[in-house]
Amino acid sequence: MSGKDKEPRDGKPEITNTRASTSTVIVAKSTMSSTIQNIVDPFTPGTSNWERWFTRFEGWLQIHKITEEQERVLHLTLFLSEKAYNILYDSLGTEKPTDKTFDELKAKCKELFAPTGLEIAETYKFCHRKQLPGETVQDFASALTKLSTTCNFGTFQNTMLRNHLVFGISSRRTQSRLLETKELTYKKALQIALAMELTEKETNTLCKDTTQDVHYLHANKFQKKKDTVTPKGSKSNTKKFLQNSPSIACYRCGKSDHKADKCKLPKYIQCNFCKKKGHLETICLKKKHSNCNVLQEKNDIFEANSLFNLEILQCDSPLPEQRGLREKFQFDIEVNGKMINFEVDSGAAVTIMEIHHAKMSFKNLKVHPAKLQLVTYCNTPIQVNGYATVSVKFENEMYTLNLYLTSIKRTPLMGREWIRMFLTRQNASNLFTQNTVSQIRDEIVVNIDKDVFIKNLFAKYSNLTNKKLGKVTGTKGSLTLKPNAKKVFLKARPVPFKLIPRVDKEIENLINEGILVKVETSEFATPVVPVLKADDTVRLCGDYSVTVNPQLQITEHPLPTIDELVSEMSNCTVFGKIDIK
Repeated sequence: MSGKDKEPRDGKPEITNTRASTSTVIVAKSTMSSTIQNIVDPFTPGTSNWERWFTRFEGWLQIHKITEEQERVLHLTLFLSEKAYNILYDSLGTEKPTDKTFDELKAKCKELFAPTGLEIAETYKFCHRKQLPGETVQDFASALTKLSTTCNFGTFQNTMLRNHLVFGISSRRTQSRLLETKELTYKKALQIALAMELTEKETNTLCKDTTQDVHYLHANKFQKKKDTVTPKGSKSNTKKFLQNSPSIACYRCGKSDHKADKCKLPKYIQCNFCKKKGHLETICLKKKHSNCNVLQEKNDIFEANSLFNLEILQCDSPLPEQRGLREKFQFDIEVNGKMINFEVDSGAAVTIMEIHHAKMSFKNLKVHPAKLQLVTYCNTPIQVNGYATVSVKFENEMYTLNLYLTSIKRTPLMGREWIRMFLTRQNASNLFTQNTVSQIRDEIVVNIDKDVFIKNLFAKYSNLTNKKLGKVTGTKGSLTLKPNAKKVFLKARPVPFKLIPRVDKEIENLINEGILVKVETSEFATPVVPVLKADDTVRLCGDYSVTVNPQLQITEHPLPTIDELVSEMSNCTVFGKIDIK
C-alpha cells in the first residue's frame, strides 16, 4: 500500500506515505470544513443563543465520536465565528485558547456570551409579559416558558406559568373559563386556551361563509337607490353625520350630561312599563311608541317623512284663537246602547279599545280571536287580544262593526274601517267637528287671569296648603299596659351644643300647637332623638323602644303578603294613595 492512503477509520483519514502527507491533510481539512458548515453554523454573538448552540455542538461531537480533549478544544475554536474568537482571545490575555481545557473554554464562553441575568429583573419581565395583539396562545406560552428559565422558580415554575398564562391572556372569554376551572394545571390551562382560540377562529370563518345578502320585501314599491362609491379616505359623510346628530344622552335615565357607562343608576333597574332591565319608564321606547295614534296592519307598506307623532305640550302662540285648530277630533257615538267617546283618527286602520275598558262598558261582551297584527306609526307591534262585534248607531242608523281589543291604556280610537262606513251618511262631517268641550276650555284658558286663578285656587283649598300640623278629631287613642308593667324613667341624652337652641325652639312650637303638654313630674320618661332636616330645622323623635313599647299589650294583626296583595289587585285599574298630614 505504498504511496496510497488506507481506508478512513472512525471518519478520520489515515496517512501512511510521508510524501503524500501534505495533500492528504489538505483534503481532510476541506472535508471537515464542509461537514461543519453543513451541520452546525458558526457561533455569532448577538445572533446565536449560546446555550442552544452549544447543545447542538455537543451533539455534533458525539456524532463524529470526537472524545480527545485537544481535538474537542480545536473543534470548538474552529466553530466560533471570527468575532466570537476575537472576543475569547482578548479575554484570555497572554494565554491562548488552545492552552485551556475544553471545560474551561466552555465556562469562559458562557461567561462572555451568556452571562447570568439579575433574578429580580428577569422575574419582573416575566410578571409583566402580556399577550400581544395578533399573538397566538402558543407563541405567548412559549415566550412565558423562555422567560421563566432565568427566574429561578424551581418547583414552582409550572404554577407561575399557569398563573401568568391566565393573567396575561387577552381573551376575556378564555380568561373567565380558566378562572372557573377547578384544579387547573399549566398543561390543562394551555389545552383549554388553545382549544378556545381554535374554536373562535373557526366560528368566525363559518360566520363569514354563511353571510348572505338582505333583500327588501316589496322591493318593487320602493325606488332603488343608486350605488355610490365614496373615495378612499373621504370624511365628508362622517362630518355631516356628526354635525346633524343630536347630543347623545344616557339610555338609562335620559339625561344628556353623561353616558350610560357613567350613569349612577344600577344596570339591573327594571322598567315599570316593559318590565325589562336597564332603563327607566320615562325613556322607555316601547312606551313612547305605544302612545302613537296611527295604526297600520303589519302587511301594509307605508312611507313617512317623520318617525314620531307630535304632541303640543306648551303653546306660546301670539294668536290664541288658533289653539283650537290643533285639538284632536273627538266624537261621542252609541255602541251597544252606551255612549262612548272616540278619538277620530284617519291614520288608524281599525277601531281599537282597551280590553278592560270594553269589558266594564259592555256586559256579556263576547271576544273572538283575531289574527290581525297591528303596528304603531313607529313600527312597534301592538298585541291584539281579539275583537268583538258591536252594534253602532250613527245618525239614527245601526251598523254592525268590529271593535278590536288591545292592552294599550288610552282613549278609544275610531279608525278608517268605521269612518268609511259613516261617510255615506249625510252628516258624516260631524265626525270632524271641533269638540265643544275643547272650545269652552280654550275660551276659559284664554280669558282667565292666571294669577287670579291660582290665588282663588289656594284660597279654596286653604286646608291643604296650610303648613301647620293637622289633627284627628272625634277619636281618642289609648294604650294598654301589661299587668306587670314597670314604669321606666330614663335620663335625657346629651344633645350637641349647636342643636340645643333648635331643640328648645321645636319643643316650644309643639307646646304652642297643642301636641305636647308641659308637666312638672312623670313616672315615664323617654329620651329625645333630634333629627336635623334639610331646611336647617329639627324634628324631635322619641325613642320609645326602650321605655313604653316593651310594657304594652299589642294586638297582633297579620300583614298580607305580597302575593296576596297582588292577587287582590289583579282586576284593578285605578289606584290611589292616602296621605295623612
